[in-house]
Amino acid sequence: MGIFMAWLETLFKRESIVHRYYVVATTVAVVSGMSFVSGCTGESIVTPDGQLTISPASTSFDIVEFRDSSGNCVFSPDFYQDVPVNLVLTDELNRALGDALVTVYVDYTGNTFSGPESLQLFSDNNGNRVIDTVDELVSGVGDEAFTTRTDDDNGTVSLLLRVNLSCSYRGSLYAFSGPVAGSISISVNNISEMVDDPVNVEEETEELLEDLSSGFELDL
Repeated sequence: MGIFMAWLETLFKRESIVHRYYVVATTVAVVSGMSFVSGCTGESIVTPDGQLTISPASTSFDIVEFRDSSGNCVFSPDFYQDVPVNLVLTDELNRALGDALVTVYVDYTGNTFSGPESLQLFSDNNGNRVIDTVDELVSGVGDEAFTTRTDDDNGTVSLLLRVNLSCSYRGSLYAFSGPVAGSISISVNNISEMVDDPVNVEEETEELLEDLSSGFELDL
């Protein structure tokens, strides 16, 4: 009997060891599997040591304003310049962070300003650096601040900024990703004071109508 009990005790210990090994191995496999899935499907983690770089760092235009008889600048929505804007998100070691959320906010757009849209933000969906359709507009009236994800491979976001050149103003584009942020400045400068004969829209129009009505040949 003593020999039999010793055999049972040895068997029990062996079974316990096997059971414990099975539980530990299963737990490790589950945790490793969860980590693998998280690594494959989760977005990049942005730390305070990361950097969000926006280029160009600034953009500026010099214009001559067209003014009415009251001296007010005449705003024309069809007078603009489109500017490609590129965002790059990197970590503390300057490695690109792909699939990270980025939010972009622009002054004087339909969703941030109650007056004329001096600036408009477009998403460059196909990366061709031109605005293909109005459907790419992401800053219209009623739109939320534009949120997108960085490119998986190079951590970039391609945007297009439409800058109206009718009247002078200064604005900014801001971008945020977790704890890091970046911005660029946009300025349109009136240099009418530097021009000997600033343009007055109403006077130019009246002179044109007089020339047309008198039948004079226009010198264009």
